Amino acid sequence: MNTAPKILQTSSEKVLLDAITNNSVLIDSEGNILVANSAWVEFAQQNDGDLQKCGAPNNYFDVCRNGDEDAQAVSNGIKSVLSGEIDIFEHYYPCHSPTENRWFIVTVKKYLIKTGEIRALVSHSDVSALIQRQKDIEARENRYRSVINSLVEGMIIQNRSGQVVSCNEAAERLLGVSEKQMMASQSILPTQKLWRQNNEPYPLLEFASNLSVSVTSHVRDLVIGVGDNPGCNNGRRK
Repeated sequence: MNTAPKILQTSSEKVLLDAITNNSVLIDSEGNILVANSAWVEFAQQNDGDLQKCGAPNNYFDVCRNGDEDAQAVSNGIKSVLSGEIDIFEHYYPCHSPTENRWFIVTVKKYLIKTGEIRALVSHSDVSALIQRQKDIEARENRYRSVINSLVEGMIIQNRSGQVVSCNEAAERLLGVSEKQMMASQSILPTQKLWRQNNEPYPLLEFASNLSVSVTSHVRDLVIGVGDNPGCNNGRRK
């Protein structure tokens, strides 16, 4: 009996797979590649791949077996789909070339045929542009964080509701409150008392950031004392 996998080069599955822009293959329950779409073939050719080794009728598991941890994770995910344990599996992995850094997400979906056999549609999506944009944003944020942390002035950023979204190290030291504590609060609540220049207590509602949010305008040149009132001695004002 011939047990070789059936290669569906002219099947309706081939037509459907060619409509998918991602690099995709359809594999049977044993992991044999039944058909590879045009995007898969084109990617292999552009990257000096050998279609005799990465196309039909090769076994997907055999290719993964000689790969790294990501390849093993994908192999295990495909097996979980083919066994009926899950309907879909996704895995993110790097796939760098000599000339550029690339990242992909592989998606494995259950493909049930009329005989009841479970097959798997394996698609690889290039998310390099998305990952690079994210890395660029993180780099800008790190530069911004480095700049504000170098300031001796305390800097705190709040949204319109008063929620702290960021601060620098100087603000933590001056207010005696950690960034985590600030971000968990609806507003800045210093652990130390606040004072006016005339040694009168400073109401929290008139704290600069709270006042600015409430009146929706700039508040400048407010002088606020933080900590024990320098004008008091043993609880009595000098």
